Amino acid sequence: MKSRLIRISVLASALALGSGLLIPGIATAKADPTPNTSALAGVLKKQKLTWEECAYPSVTDPNTVAKLKAVPNTQCASVTVPMDWHNPSNGKTISIRISQTVNSEIKSSRHKGTIFVNPGGPGGSGIPWAAAMTLRAVDLAPYYNFVGFDPRGVGESTALECTYTQDPNATPVEDTKAQVAGCQKNELTKFINTEQTAYDMDFIRALLGEKKLSYIGYSYGTWLGTWYGNVFGKNLDKILLDSSTNTTLPTLQKTWDLQPIARDRQFRQHFLPYMARHDDLYHSGTDPEKIWQNYQAAGGTKAAIWIFAITGVFGAFSDNSLYPDFAEITSIFTASGEKVLAGEKAAPKLDTDAQVLANAKAVLNQAATSPEVSPTLQQKAASGAKAIDGYLGTLQQKAKLKAPGLAEAQVYEPVFDAVRCQDGQWTQGANYWTDWVAKTAKKAPFNDSDALLSVPACAFWQTRNLMPVADPATFPKSLVVQGELDSQTAYEGGFATGTKLPGAKFIAIDNEGSHGHFPYGTECVDRPVYNYFLTGKQPSKNISVCNATPLPGETETFQSWGKIGPDGKEHPVTFSAAETDLKTLSNGKELQVGVDQDTVMQQLLKDYGLASKK
Repeated sequence: MKSRLIRISVLASALALGSGLLIPGIATAKADPTPNTSALAGVLKKQKLTWEECAYPSVTDPNTVAKLKAVPNTQCASVTVPMDWHNPSNGKTISIRISQTVNSEIKSSRHKGTIFVNPGGPGGSGIPWAAAMTLRAVDLAPYYNFVGFDPRGVGESTALECTYTQDPNATPVEDTKAQVAGCQKNELTKFINTEQTAYDMDFIRALLGEKKLSYIGYSYGTWLGTWYGNVFGKNLDKILLDSSTNTTLPTLQKTWDLQPIARDRQFRQHFLPYMARHDDLYHSGTDPEKIWQNYQAAGGTKAAIWIFAITGVFGAFSDNSLYPDFAEITSIFTASGEKVLAGEKAAPKLDTDAQVLANAKAVLNQAATSPEVSPTLQQKAASGAKAIDGYLGTLQQKAKLKAPGLAEAQVYEPVFDAVRCQDGQWTQGANYWTDWVAKTAKKAPFNDSDALLSVPACAFWQTRNLMPVADPATFPKSLVVQGELDSQTAYEGGFATGTKLPGAKFIAIDNEGSHGHFPYGTECVDRPVYNYFLTGKQPSKNISVCNATPLPGETETFQSWGKIGPDGKEHPVTFSAAETDLKTLSNGKELQVGVDQDTVMQQLLKDYGLASKK
């Protein structure tokens, strides 16, 4: 089924005296199928933007806010757009908040364009990214302006909030179904999707006076950028897709199907070998498989997920520079499992939510006083243990309230689900997904936790949207950058996009687990990107393979999973469990984006019925 965006091709014909016949020898022509957002917007195209200082409410670190505010010529404004670009004349509008850093005037001879940036999500705030890209991509800044924006439903743009009635006796699946039903009652919900956001982007381009825009998208931002190119290819100049979803598919379902596999892959084939190479620091042994066995004996991810989330170390999956913190906490956890396997203590009881939380509290208390844990992590562990006391109290109160007629109204922000579920039809029904959860837990056992594997909202969300098919005649030449061990957008998806999207050139980073790369800090990865944006020239090879930078505390890059060949495909490499004397590759690293730490924490709170009411 095609996207709701109707791409029309009309034959412009010369008729003989109104006879309805084509005059022989007169060529036919296709009308331009690119939507004209300025014309669709009507009177809104005459709006004058009021520029003001940016506030950056999505950035929690005051030092980072100060750095962003210090970037010259950076301002924010609100743009009024139709709520529904397919019915813009109904008068219903919403607001899109944008940021812009003006590094060169459009009429300047050195000006090469304006780059729109999206950091992913769906639901990530883009407001910081105009200033951030100016600071990060210093080779591009003299020639490009940068635009960030909060997509519709997000942050400082018109927010999407939904209300539903939470039954304390409902199963997690019933609760998820109730959330979807409640959200679909909100008039705005069905317009919170990538198609409508692509129209918003094009209208912003027109208001800023640019004939074309260029684009850098990370994670979900690769899906958004591809959708824009599929619809507005004539208005798109250059595009970088970094840590890519599989944008050649009609829906996002496969991207999330692969995420548990990719997460398990990184944990067991990248992170645990890192711990094993540093037994002098973490005292967990030199055999990654043995550390895994201890991890499982300690209760596995069902027991560990609260510990990882509440200390913030789960973010190491997206940002491997956090591996030392992740290893410190994991070593405390696996030490317990080692004692279980040695018969020195009983296996933890994890049959109830209260038991899981109590077990997590015990590990956190141990971490809070361990000399092998950094002072910062000790403080986080101590604070986390106190927070769990509060959660346990809440569970006790909820247990008393579990009676008919005591359902509570809840308000939540569902942009993440609204976008991914409404961008293309997912398989419907709880039975299919319950079976999928069971099978995936066996394939990827690290994910054996309700917070990481559960029946998704998309199982109950119907849509008629689909990603439009890329047209080789209009989709611009592009670059795709992908890390081999990315846990959020699996290598398989990035490889498919980089090798199947029309005109794309693919840059693979062997042995890299972080999510979001450019600028990466090595010539192999960055120089082709800079050359592309500055000269328009792509790499000569369809596929380039670069080596990852060393992990923290290491001067070598070690082989993980397999070795990426010149064809971009995985070639299995077998090592003994404790082998560590592997080939040295390269060094240097910079940007990390798309950390899903907050997403996991919110899912935990939801699953345990601990999400705060608004």
